[in-house]
Amino acid sequence: MLKAVCGLFAAILVTSLAGAASAQVVNGDFEAGGGLAPWVGPSWSAAGMPRSGSTSAAIFCSAATCLDAGGASSLSQTVSVTPGASYTLSFWYLTSSAIGPFELQALWSNGAPTNGGAGTCSGSCVAQTTTSSGAWPAYVQVTQTVVATGPNMTLSFLGRDASGFVLIDDVSLTFL
Repeated sequence: MLKAVCGLFAAILVTSLAGAASAQVVNGDFEAGGGLAPWVGPSWSAAGMPRSGSTSAAIFCSAATCLDAGGASSLSQTVSVTPGASYTLSFWYLTSSAIGPFELQALWSNGAPTNGGAGTCSGSCVAQTTTSSGAWPAYVQVTQTVVATGPNMTLSFLGRDASGFVLIDDVSLTFL
């Protein structure tokens, strides 16, 4: 009897952990269906020059207003997660040149995302870079630990490059 109860407990524990670990960014490589869906972002488009595969996500925006979390310049996806659990957010970016100014922000929010706008990573902002990707075409990886504060979290990206575009690719979220 004890063996059966232990086996049942182990099965429940494994199932619970598998559910937590299954938080997935859908189409994080931007390959599915030739577009960005289920990502939402009217200012972003599918583009060539990927880090892997055949497609990346691109924004051709140069103004500081491109970093307004409440504006139309974000690329967002809501992900089902386990409240209180930690995840590693990973993504790769490429800038069109080393001239700048350049900025990319990743936001992680339970509800409407907020940030400090251009030059300020605050509120929902969990990662910010103003570093050009450098030698063309070298992608740079960003990783950041994030904590789920609710069952549905929104992952958003905001970017600008005064001399061209910003590409992102291979976005993932891994349970820790």
